[in-house]
Parts: sequence; structure tokens; C-alpha cells
Amino acid sequence: MGRGKIEIKRIENSSNRHVTYSKRRNGILKKAKEISVLCDAHVSVIIFATSGKIEIKRIENSSNRHVTYSKRRNGILKKAKEISVLCDAHVSVIIFATSGKMHEFSSTPLVDILDQYHKLTGRRLWDAKHESRKTMTTSK
Repeated sequence: MGRGKIEIKRIENSSNRHVTYSKRRNGILKKAKEISVLCDAHVSVIIFATSGKIEIKRIENSSNRHVTYSKRRNGILKKAKEISVLCDAHVSVIIFATSGKMHEFSSTPLVDILDQYHKLTGRRLWDAKHESRKTMTTSK
């Protein structure tokens, strides 16, 4: 007998929200690692909160890897949306498939998440100067 579906909405009780965040954070990180290893995809997950195992290894057959990627991609994006809604967390997931296609989810503008990351770590993942260089290069 499986678990029933839960309504995806913000958990008002702070203690319950924190417990759910802790559990789901691990789940989304596990899914990110799985899609990266199984499908040879580059995955980035950034999460900011307000307050029986299988062997995971790269799938060698490219056709099987592509099918697995297609199936798991939606799962990780769904998990990202759920953790952002349930736990009031700022989440951004960017996945680059080996085909070059990009899939992403961001609960808030990505620039805000990158700014918050910079404030907390002191490392800048992206800078406005990159935009101006790109514009200058393409306008020549």
C-alpha cells in the first residue's frame, strides 16, 4: 500500500516545516546526484532555507542513459518545486544534458539566488561584467 498524495502548499508550522525541509533537502540532493551520475548530465542545485539503496553509477548505454535522463529530469524539477513551496526555500536547479539542452527551475529570480549565495559564501558565481562582455563581443 503506497502513501497518499499530499497537497503542495506552504507548511505554516515552523517546526514541521523545518523537519520537512531537512528530509526533502536530502531527497533533492540525492536526485541531483543520481541524474548526474546515471545520465552524465551537469547538475547544479542551490537551496536557501529561511530558517533500501541501489548502486548509483553511470549508465554506459547511451540510449538507456537518454531514457533515464528523460524520466528523472521531471522528477528532480518536481522535487525542487515542492521543497520551495512546502518549506518556503529559495531553490534553483539547472541541468545540462549531454545533448546540450538545458532544463531549469527557479523559485525566485536566479540573480537573487546568486546574490544570496555570494553574500553567504563570499564566492561570486556570476557577475554583471560577464553580461557587458557578452554584449560587447556580440555587437562587434
